[in-house]
Amino acid sequence: AACLLADGVSVVLDGVYSRGVWRQAAREAAARYGAEALAVVCACPDDMALERICSRYAAGQSLSDARPELFARQKEHFETPPPDDDCIWIDTGAAHAAGVAEVLARLGLTWP
Repeated sequence: AACLLADGVSVVLDGVYSRGVWRQAAREAAARYGAEALAVVCACPDDMALERICSRYAAGQSLSDARPELFARQKEHFETPPPDDDCIWIDTGAAHAAGVAEVLARLGLTWP
């Protein structure tokens, strides 16, 4: 990602980033290249998340490290961003268009 940022290319870091220090490190890396960093926390009901993880895992269609047996532990160790953290919370159990529009608006972009 750093190489792309150095070339002025926008990047998306897709991952859990469950610890605040990891999110801060990503922000600092972006700042070194004059890029804006925006954390997007995607959340949905636990049963929906587990169903999605199980479906992807069973189908073998995901590069994600998420596995059904790790869900409870990952959730337990997730450090919720504090209220003053500059991030957007998206309900991925709702219509995706609303979440996409919110992220784009925050970045000063519009949905076509």
